[in-house]
Amino acid sequence: MLPSAPVPAPPSSAAPPAPPGWWAALRARQRRNELVTPAVVFALIFYIVALFTARRALISLAPVVVLLAAGLNQHRAAAWRAYWRNPVALVPAALYGWLLLSGFITEDLAEWRHQLFRQLLLLVVPLALALAPPLPARLLGRVAGWWLAMGTAVAVATLTYFFQHRAAVEESISRSKTLTPVTGVGHIYFGVMLALCTLYGLEMACSGRLGSGRSARRWRWAAGGAAVICAATMHLLAYRTGLVALYGALAVTVVRTLIGRRQVLLGTLMVAGLVGLPVAAYYGLPSVRARVAQTRHDLLRFRSGADINEYSLSQRLAAWATAGTLVREHWGVGVGQADVKHAMAAQYARRSFGLRPENQILPHNQYLQYLLGGGVGTLALLLVLLLLPTVAGPTHADPFVRHFVTASAFALFFDSMLEVQYGLNPFILHYAVLVVAPWQQYTLARRLRASPQNLTPLV
Repeated sequence: MLPSAPVPAPPSSAAPPAPPGWWAALRARQRRNELVTPAVVFALIFYIVALFTARRALISLAPVVVLLAAGLNQHRAAAWRAYWRNPVALVPAALYGWLLLSGFITEDLAEWRHQLFRQLLLLVVPLALALAPPLPARLLGRVAGWWLAMGTAVAVATLTYFFQHRAAVEESISRSKTLTPVTGVGHIYFGVMLALCTLYGLEMACSGRLGSGRSARRWRWAAGGAAVICAATMHLLAYRTGLVALYGALAVTVVRTLIGRRQVLLGTLMVAGLVGLPVAAYYGLPSVRARVAQTRHDLLRFRSGADINEYSLSQRLAAWATAGTLVREHWGVGVGQADVKHAMAAQYARRSFGLRPENQILPHNQYLQYLLGGGVGTLALLLVLLLLPTVAGPTHADPFVRHFVTASAFALFFDSMLEVQYGLNPFILHYAVLVVAPWQQYTLARRLRASPQNLTPLV
């Protein structure tokens, strides 16, 4: 008898499970917190591109993108609790709170509401970097590299235009007219952005942060070359505020090298370079000579009481004198940040310095602007904002933080950068990435050591 053939099993009524789709895989990665860091880095690079291309819509959208990317963090509840113990994140929030309270004394409610919307960056961007997980050093280096690359690209494009129209540009510089970069960023703000590019590029080229291999050496050479291009652009186009920020930051580094670190030989070489470079630029570049001559003539016109309607530096000095008069009368709580324009106009009506209404400018000095608008409290918060990261916490020895703070501190003497979109956005982006994020990581680590049973590790 032949063995019977095996009977096949009846087909199962249940269908086999379908392979997971892209959405399910994405959700799974999100639950494992694998998406947030790439999303934050992408958002920061998007922010940098928006700033250098000067697209207002993109600049306004970029902080929202950063906040949404940081909101993907699965441990944002712990980060939110640490945010309230992060002093460098709370200081800009306090500045915004002071603006909010100034609504009780303001007369121009429409301008006050507009400022509340514009200054919202003081809350949003530091909060976004506080909610984000700690970024690895290589990714922070990538963000810094994008900043340097974008600045160098715009500098090269602007230099190309300069060499194509050199005679006309140098003649306009002698008449106090400065070439705007090809992307349309204001020349004052672009000069400060290039100063930061130069400082960061020099730091990357001279430090060991990029490693020691052959590839790292190529990156250091590239960073050094980009820094030279950015510095050359600032000198050729005579970006006065940017040059003040650059040389001010370099001077602080020289003093720190000589006195703080007691490296006499290196400090002496740095002093020689710090003195020799502007002298060489003066004698070698007609645009620098024209800017110096125009600045000297500008100052002489102001001191002699001549007509200063077409002279930007003299108008700035007149604005400082006008704001100083008002500060002596309202030093306690100020006139209200939304009412600075009206207070300045009223004071110009009493003493106009011969300026026509269209040339009666606002202080063009952030320290005076805050002192006039919000009194000594606002000015004190600004000084804490600048000084605290350099004297305490995990950032006090970071050279990038020192370069950012010193360059910004000098630039704020010559422009109210935090009152306009092109000035506030680069400042608060650097502050959040370089200062708030390391302090947030430091705060979280301290809380984790204090109560490890109540905290979930972020990385």
